[in-house]
Amino acid sequence: MRKKFLVISLFFVLLLLALLASLVYLIGRKRPTNLPATTGQVLTGKSVEEIIKENAEEMKKGVEDQTSSNPFDYIDEECFDNIAALGFDAVEVLGEEHSKVGLNSYISGLLIEKITRCDLGSWESGIQFFQLWKGYISMIPEELSVLVSNKDMTGNDKVEKIRAYGIFGEAFVKDFLRNGENSKLFCDVGKKTDLTEEEREQLETLLISDSAEIEKAFVYLIKKNKLQE
Repeated sequence: MRKKFLVISLFFVLLLLALLASLVYLIGRKRPTNLPATTGQVLTGKSVEEIIKENAEEMKKGVEDQTSSNPFDYIDEECFDNIAALGFDAVEVLGEEHSKVGLNSYISGLLIEKITRCDLGSWESGIQFFQLWKGYISMIPEELSVLVSNKDMTGNDKVEKIRAYGIFGEAFVKDFLRNGENSKLFCDVGKKTDLTEEEREQLETLLISDSAEIEKAFVYLIKKNKLQE
């Protein structure tokens, strides 16, 4: 009888431990907030615009002084990262519709820099950022064309320079390596570009982003510079 009692007791102890382990696992699991973007939609089924709006509203809720002119007072790290996690799908929305999604234009500029990995240097307002951004985007094809054509630079030196252009540098390199001077982004700079196999391999090390994200950056440059697709 005693033996039977011990067996039953042991069974319930093991059962209780299993239930506790399951409970700890479920509590410890967090629903992912940084969901990847898929052609303007995330796994939640919400559009990029909706997700940016939701996170913009959440940012404002956490600000005690709603009259503050300091944009950093409105930045909530989690909400900021949620928007950045949308990837390149968010760039055009932030660049052209930031007023519609209710996000401070200064924060939009910070997000664009983070997503694209581009650094426009020192700027003091959202208006100034977007003025710089427009000029920056328009110069990328020509600047990179001159750069890869420079026969006085080593392949590694070119890689370091191109890396500063973030995902746009990747978009240019990917199309250039595939199509050479017939690249849709390559400008006629009056120079013939003959890359050695070593230089090609060095440039390929720049392609670190997801292929779909690189393609979106490529399309963005084509459209913004009114180039022929």
